[in-house]
Parts: sequence; C-alpha cells; structure tokens
Amino acid sequence: KKRQIPSHFSLFNMRVIWQALVISTFLLAFMLAQGRADDTTLERLQKVEDEQQALAIVDEFLTAGTEIPSEILDTYIRKEFYEAAELLIREEFLKKEIDVAQDIRKTVQDIKKNLDSINNLANLFASKLHAVTPALQWAQDPDKIFLNVKYAHRFDSPGCLDVRDE
Repeated sequence: KKRQIPSHFSLFNMRVIWQALVISTFLLAFMLAQGRADDTTLERLQKVEDEQQALAIVDEFLTAGTEIPSEILDTYIRKEFYEAAELLIREEFLKKEIDVAQDIRKTVQDIKKNLDSINNLANLFASKLHAVTPALQWAQDPDKIFLNVKYAHRFDSPGCLDVRDE
C-alpha cells in the first residue's frame, strides 16, 4: 500500500525544511566550536606557571584580537600575576568598557579574609603575656624614700589599667 503525502507537505515545503535543518546544524556546529575556542582560550590563560608566560599569552591574545574572558582576572590575582592583571584591565576591559570592578573587589576580599585568618593563627603564638618593665622615678631624703611607679614603658605614655602580678 502506498503512503499518500498530505498536500500541505509539498515537495517545495520539504526542500525548505531540509535547507533550514542543514543551516541550523551548521550554525549549531559553529556556535559549539566558538564556545570550545573560548574554553581553549581560558584554559591556555589559566595553565600558565609564571607571570612572564602570562604576559606573553595575554599580549598574544590582545594582538590577535581574541576576546579574553573576565574570569581570568580572578586566577591571575590569586596567582599574584599583578602585571598581567593590570595589562588585561587596561588593554582589554577598560578599552571595551567591561565592568570588572565587582569581580576584582570580591577576589581581593576573599584573599584578605584568608590572609587575616592565617595572621590570626600566627598571632596565637605571640599572644602570650609580655612583661613590661614599669617607668620608675626615685627620690629620697634622710627620713623617707619616694617611688613613683607608672605601669607603662615611659612616663609620657598611657598607663596600663589592668595590671596583674603573676
């Protein structure tokens, strides 16, 4: 039994549908390739080991006109590649008017928080009580001795209010 093609699926309509399918497939392949190129760019920028290599790759991408993703700033700041980060900000993001201030602020705050935590741990060793030799003035006459003691390093500095004898 032969199948009848409905009249609204004429040969012309089938050809237009087929062309649209082919074009959309090519567009999808192009978009995926572009996304893969961006991933490759980001991967190359992130894999650098020293700042000179980072500067060379950034300069190569800037010269070629390759779009550089702003996520790389976080990586470069955390790796302490400050010259490369400054170059990116000046030559890529400021010229293209891309606002990266919020991202940079967040990265800097995270780094400061981590450094403060490490510093606080290190200060636990230094937080033992320190012995302070008090400032002392001495005077005497034939019958008496006068001592003026101030619990501070010098007489002209503020004194300690909470003194304990240990």
